[in-house]
Amino acid sequence: PCRPRTVTTPVDGATYVGIEIPDPEKELCVVSILRAADCMADEFMRELPGVPAGKILIQRDEKTAQPQLFFSKLPADVSKRRVLLVDPMLATGGSATEAIRVLREAGV
Repeated sequence: PCRPRTVTTPVDGATYVGIEIPDPEKELCVVSILRAADCMADEFMRELPGVPAGKILIQRDEKTAQPQLFFSKLPADVSKRRVLLVDPMLATGGSATEAIRVLREAGV
């Protein structure tokens, strides 16, 4: 998703090959797995204002230990965007796997 970009530094005028991220407002979105990931999504949106956000609430069933989807709210055009899925509490990977399933069903 990143494109090469030549960067000229203000210190010595040297040029370096860097990267340019896609237009955040048109090409990116952040999706957080509620509740713990909201702090990560907030920081992402603070750095890149205008980025749309989505939320997914997944909790583990106490009896089966399987992830259960309780809520999903994604940008209407999520299928046309690069998605940054944030979740700081990776243990078994069940919630992340379920969130990826939800995103794939939405066309991502």
